[in-house]
Amino acid sequence: MQQTFSCPGCGSPVPFGFRFCGNCGIALNWQTRPQVQPPPVYQQQQQREWSQQSVPVPNTSGQGKQSIIPYEIQGWNWGAFLLTWMWGIGNNVWISFLTWIPVPLLGLIMSIVLGAEGSKWAWQSRRWDSVEHFNRTQRTWRNWGIGLVVLFIIPVFILGAYFVYDNFLLQPTVPYSPATQ
Repeated sequence: MQQTFSCPGCGSPVPFGFRFCGNCGIALNWQTRPQVQPPPVYQQQQQREWSQQSVPVPNTSGQGKQSIIPYEIQGWNWGAFLLTWMWGIGNNVWISFLTWIPVPLLGLIMSIVLGAEGSKWAWQSRRWDSVEHFNRTQRTWRNWGIGLVVLFIIPVFILGAYFVYDNFLLQPTVPYSPATQ
């Protein structure tokens, strides 16, 4: 059903968008946007304050795809990225086991996907007490992931670099022997 307005000349109903009145023939000049005055400055400030307040979201964690993902948990998940399948077991995100498939680069790609989508998947797959509980748990996973990287991965690179230096870069020395004349 099309919206109609009264003709300013004769008052007969005219569908919105017509250029001329069908009754009296007067040219109509429709404004596509209504001219609205902005609210006073004090109301603009009040509207900004209201829009910055967070609206409470019901706790829908553990409801699968029907879960509403709170704004506070969206973002990169370092625990999921660094600990992949261990993080997946703890958060009931079974897709994390794809990192075990021995296809070149699939593990790295899956780690990146877990880092990007892990928070959302963890919220959807497990019931959490609150957003704060969720964030506290994910911070713990992040700290363990960083700790294990520092504890194991960095020493492996240091030992590997030493091995390369010792076996390939260091020139073998010839023992000194006095010249005989």
